Amino acid sequence: MFLDKDDYFKYKSTQKTVRFDSFAFASDNAKIASVALRGVGKNCEINKGALGVGVGCAPIIMEGNTVSVVGNTVKADCLFGVWERNAQGEKQRQIALLGEDGAFWVCRENGAYWSKIHGFGTRMGVLSAIGENGEAVTVFIGPAGVYTYDGVNGLVKGNLERSARVGCYLQGRVFCAVSPCSLAFSTPFKPNDFTDGLDGGGVVKLPDNKGEIVALATLKDKVYIFFEFGICALTPTGSARSFVIEEVGYDGGRIFEGGVGKRDGAVESLLFLAENGVYRFDGAKCVKIVKELAVSPKREKRVCHSAVFEGKYFVTFVDSEDTLRGLVVDLATLQGYYAFAPEGLSSFDGGAIAVCDGVLQRVGDFASLPSGEERTFFVGGLDLGARGLKNLQSVCVYGVGEVELWISSGKKQKAVTLDLSTGVANIKAFLRGRQFSLKLRLKGRSRVTGVTLYHSALVKEK
Repeated sequence: MFLDKDDYFKYKSTQKTVRFDSFAFASDNAKIASVALRGVGKNCEINKGALGVGVGCAPIIMEGNTVSVVGNTVKADCLFGVWERNAQGEKQRQIALLGEDGAFWVCRENGAYWSKIHGFGTRMGVLSAIGENGEAVTVFIGPAGVYTYDGVNGLVKGNLERSARVGCYLQGRVFCAVSPCSLAFSTPFKPNDFTDGLDGGGVVKLPDNKGEIVALATLKDKVYIFFEFGICALTPTGSARSFVIEEVGYDGGRIFEGGVGKRDGAVESLLFLAENGVYRFDGAKCVKIVKELAVSPKREKRVCHSAVFEGKYFVTFVDSEDTLRGLVVDLATLQGYYAFAPEGLSSFDGGAIAVCDGVLQRVGDFASLPSGEERTFFVGGLDLGARGLKNLQSVCVYGVGEVELWISSGKKQKAVTLDLSTGVANIKAFLRGRQFSLKLRLKGRSRVTGVTLYHSALVKEK
């Protein structure tokens, strides 16, 4: 509330300055300097204490137009690329999707329309492999079986007789989890041929005390089997009969399907989501990361989506409060922040794509966000280090770009857009209260490095 002029004669005041030289998330458990302004953010990252813009999205443009997803009638579960040949026999890469209903669609004529190739009738996984002719083929794995698609021979069902779940590709073989608790593998460079043979396909029995298999991933020439409650490694060297399986040390919570992503490059690692947070696995040990945020996915909704791109791990999941969330982890700092949750988030050609606002979009270092999303940072309950009534006189914000600032106490609020082109901007507040709230909304590529609040602590005269 505002301080009436006559009230000044009832109080004595002491001028004080409170400066915050960095930002931190409110749930931060790490040791961060007391000068950090702690709050709740969305679509904002904190890098070296500065508040900046997080990942965004930008529409994929084909022939000058955005690309709607099957007339906005299909909910995308996974987006990927397929190779096809045109009438002239030339290879072309097309964007394709799997719907949550198991329908397989391919985008045609630069986004002009979508063709439905097949309806699997159930949720399926997808991966790329190399066929007998040395060309890339798309492999579908799930309860409907194992299928290959290369755009020439169409969709071909493999001879795996068991119900499959998840899969991966390594050293010419397709590996897929099958019931009960086993790993099936294909003949080398025949991704849909699982015929048992000395150097052909086969099945490996796995431990049955770790729950269901939720993911398969490759790292450093090994196949890692992610169970709900554990991890095993398979070394596929030599004859198929000499494959070795070893258990990997892991004492975290239940692991979620769809949350395993791989970071390629000089420092390979696997990232995955568990019910008690995010973990990184480097081939030797699992380490919990993103300790500055409380990450609590809902146990009953264990299927999520993830992508690794531009040095980031992005995962979407339903949290314990039944809210769909996006979480982004910077793989250089191992710090994270909450973000928007796009539909069908998938890794694609070294980047990531998803469906936002009903159209195909790239996800990455973009300033734009889906409709209804903002880059905000909110701090409540600021007592400015003093008890009792205070008169907040002004707020000074440091950084670059343009930000919107709200400062409030009780029902009274001041709001202003600040131009940080000179590195600093100020708002006259003149608010009276015991505690204050502050909200920042970043615009464009803005970045905020600190906030200073000038106030007088008011003590009523006796």
